[in-house]
Amino acid sequence: MPIFGKKDKSGNLAANFALAAGFESWSSGSAVRLVQNDEKQQISIEPRLGKSEPLTLNYSQIIKAEKISETEISEKKKSVVGRAVVGDLLLGPLGAVIGGVSGTGKKEKSTTKEYFVINYHPMSSPRDLSVISFEIVGATLHFSNFLDALQKKITSRPISHQL
Repeated sequence: MPIFGKKDKSGNLAANFALAAGFESWSSGSAVRLVQNDEKQQISIEPRLGKSEPLTLNYSQIIKAEKISETEISEKKKSVVGRAVVGDLLLGPLGAVIGGVSGTGKKEKSTTKEYFVINYHPMSSPRDLSVISFEIVGATLHFSNFLDALQKKITSRPISHQL
Protein backbone atom coordinates (compact mmCIF):
# COMPACT_ATOMS: atom_id res chain seq x y z
CA MET A 1 0.00 0.00 0.00
CA PRO A 2 1.50 3.37 -0.94
CA ILE A 3 2.60 5.46 2.01
CA PHE A 4 1.30 8.73 0.53
CA GLY A 5 -2.21 7.52 -0.30
CA LYS A 6 -4.14 5.48 -2.77
CA LYS A 7 -3.02 5.86 -6.37
CA ASP A 8 -4.62 4.98 -9.69
CA LYS A 9 -2.97 2.83 -12.36
CA SER A 10 -1.06 5.89 -13.68
CA GLY A 11 0.38 6.68 -10.23
CA ASN A 12 -1.91 9.66 -9.52
CA LEU A 13 -3.44 10.19 -6.07
CA ALA A 14 -7.10 9.13 -6.04
CA ALA A 15 -9.97 8.90 -3.56
CA ASN A 16 -13.58 7.67 -3.71
CA PHE A 17 -16.58 9.75 -2.59
CA ALA A 18 -20.35 10.13 -2.96
CA LEU A 19 -21.34 13.27 -4.86
CA ALA A 20 -23.31 15.54 -2.52
CA ALA A 21 -23.97 18.63 -4.66
CA GLY A 22 -22.50 20.77 -7.40
CA PHE A 23 -23.08 19.05 -10.74
CA GLU A 24 -26.68 19.04 -11.92
CA SER A 25 -26.01 16.49 -14.66
CA TRP A 26 -25.09 13.83 -12.09
CA SER A 27 -27.44 12.74 -9.32
CA SER A 28 -26.69 13.36 -5.68
CA GLY A 29 -25.25 10.29 -3.99
CA SER A 30 -23.50 9.04 -7.15
CA ALA A 31 -20.29 7.14 -6.49
CA VAL A 32 -17.36 9.13 -7.88
CA ARG A 33 -13.59 8.97 -7.90
CA LEU A 34 -11.40 12.08 -7.76
CA VAL A 35 -7.96 11.82 -9.33
CA GLN A 36 -5.17 14.38 -9.04
CA ASN A 37 -3.39 14.46 -12.39
CA ASP A 38 -0.19 16.43 -11.80
CA GLU A 39 0.95 16.08 -15.39
CA LYS A 40 -2.16 17.90 -16.65
CA GLN A 41 -2.36 20.12 -13.54
CA GLN A 42 -5.98 19.16 -12.90
CA ILE A 43 -8.28 17.09 -10.79
CA SER A 44 -10.73 14.82 -12.60
CA ILE A 45 -14.07 13.68 -11.25
CA GLU A 46 -14.98 10.29 -12.66
CA PRO A 47 -18.19 8.31 -12.15
CA ARG A 48 -17.48 4.92 -10.62
CA LEU A 49 -20.55 3.44 -12.30
CA GLY A 50 -21.83 4.14 -15.77
CA LYS A 51 -20.18 5.60 -18.83
CA SER A 52 -20.37 9.38 -18.22
CA GLU A 53 -17.41 11.48 -19.28
CA PRO A 54 -15.18 12.63 -16.41
CA LEU A 55 -15.36 16.27 -15.37
CA THR A 56 -12.14 18.21 -14.79
CA LEU A 57 -11.03 21.21 -12.77
CA ASN A 58 -7.64 22.78 -13.36
CA TYR A 59 -5.66 23.38 -10.19
CA SER A 60 -5.61 27.07 -11.17
CA GLN A 61 -9.44 27.18 -10.95
CA ILE A 62 -9.53 25.87 -7.38
CA ILE A 63 -9.74 28.53 -4.68
CA LYS A 64 -10.09 26.31 -1.62
CA ALA A 65 -10.47 22.64 -0.75
CA GLU A 66 -11.38 21.53 2.75
CA LYS A 67 -13.14 18.99 4.93
CA ILE A 68 -16.25 20.06 6.84
CA SER A 69 -18.53 18.20 9.24
CA GLU A 70 -22.29 18.24 9.70
CA THR A 71 -23.91 16.77 12.77
CA GLU A 72 -27.47 15.51 12.53
CA ILE A 73 -29.53 14.91 15.64
CA SER A 74 -32.51 12.65 15.31
CA GLU A 75 -35.08 11.92 17.99
CA LYS A 76 -36.61 8.51 18.42
CA LYS A 77 -39.42 7.55 20.75
CA LYS A 78 -38.39 5.14 23.45
CA SER A 79 -40.13 1.79 23.49
CA VAL A 80 -42.46 1.68 26.51
CA VAL A 81 -43.64 -1.88 25.86
CA GLY A 82 -40.15 -3.25 25.22
CA ARG A 83 -38.75 -1.73 28.39
CA ALA A 84 -41.74 -3.01 30.45
CA VAL A 85 -41.20 -6.57 29.19
CA VAL A 86 -37.47 -6.47 29.99
CA GLY A 87 -38.19 -4.96 33.42
CA ASP A 88 -40.78 -7.70 34.12
CA LEU A 89 -38.33 -10.44 33.14
CA LEU A 90 -35.56 -9.02 35.32
CA LEU A 91 -37.44 -7.73 38.37
CA GLY A 92 -41.03 -9.00 38.17
CA PRO A 93 -44.15 -6.77 38.21
CA LEU A 94 -42.39 -3.83 39.88
CA GLY A 95 -39.68 -4.00 37.24
CA ALA A 96 -42.35 -3.88 34.52
CA VAL A 97 -43.74 -0.63 35.95
CA ILE A 98 -40.30 0.94 36.31
CA GLY A 99 -39.25 -0.27 32.85
CA GLY A 100 -42.44 1.09 31.28
CA VAL A 101 -42.02 4.50 32.92
CA SER A 102 -38.39 4.73 31.83
CA GLY A 103 -39.56 4.24 28.25
CA THR A 104 -41.54 7.47 28.11
CA GLY A 105 -40.09 10.47 26.31
CA LYS A 106 -37.63 10.68 23.49
CA LYS A 107 -34.07 9.58 22.98
CA GLU A 108 -31.60 11.58 20.91
CA LYS A 109 -29.11 10.03 18.54
CA SER A 110 -26.52 12.12 16.73
CA THR A 111 -24.61 11.20 13.61
CA THR A 112 -21.85 13.16 11.97
CA LYS A 113 -21.41 13.33 8.23
CA GLU A 114 -18.18 14.62 6.75
CA TYR A 115 -17.82 16.36 3.42
CA PHE A 116 -15.03 17.36 1.07
CA VAL A 117 -15.83 20.77 -0.40
CA ILE A 118 -14.10 22.49 -3.32
CA ASN A 119 -14.61 26.19 -4.13
CA TYR A 120 -13.59 27.06 -7.67
CA HIS A 121 -13.94 29.49 -10.56
CA PRO A 122 -15.87 27.94 -13.49
CA MET A 123 -14.16 28.17 -16.89
CA SER A 124 -17.32 29.68 -18.42
CA SER A 125 -17.35 32.62 -15.98
CA PRO A 126 -14.00 33.00 -14.19
CA ARG A 127 -15.21 35.86 -11.96
CA ASP A 128 -17.96 33.70 -10.43
CA LEU A 129 -17.46 31.28 -7.58
CA SER A 130 -18.92 27.75 -7.61
CA VAL A 131 -18.95 24.97 -5.05
CA ILE A 132 -18.94 21.21 -5.38
CA SER A 133 -19.22 18.91 -2.40
CA PHE A 134 -18.62 15.22 -1.86
CA GLU A 135 -19.63 13.08 1.08
CA ILE A 136 -16.77 11.20 2.69
CA VAL A 137 -17.98 7.59 2.82
CA GLY A 138 -16.60 4.22 3.88
CA ALA A 139 -14.94 3.80 0.47
CA THR A 140 -13.01 7.06 0.96
CA LEU A 141 -9.58 5.78 1.91
CA HIS A 142 -6.45 7.88 2.48
CA PHE A 143 -8.50 11.10 2.44
CA SER A 144 -6.15 13.14 4.62
CA ASN A 145 -3.22 12.42 2.27
CA PHE A 146 -5.38 13.27 -0.73
CA LEU A 147 -6.49 16.58 0.81
CA ASP A 148 -2.99 17.56 2.01
CA ALA A 149 -1.53 16.98 -1.45
CA LEU A 150 -4.30 18.98 -3.16
CA GLN A 151 -4.03 21.89 -0.72
CA LYS A 152 -0.27 22.11 -1.35
CA LYS A 153 -0.88 22.23 -5.10
CA ILE A 154 -3.44 25.02 -4.91
CA THR A 155 -1.53 27.16 -2.39
CA SER A 156 1.85 26.84 -4.12
CA ARG A 157 0.61 28.27 -7.43
CA PRO A 158 0.31 31.95 -8.21
CA ILE A 159 -3.19 33.41 -7.95
CA SER A 160 -4.59 33.51 -11.47
CA HIS A 161 -7.94 35.21 -10.87
CA GLN A 162 -8.88 38.36 -9.04
CA LEU A 163 -12.43 38.72 -7.73
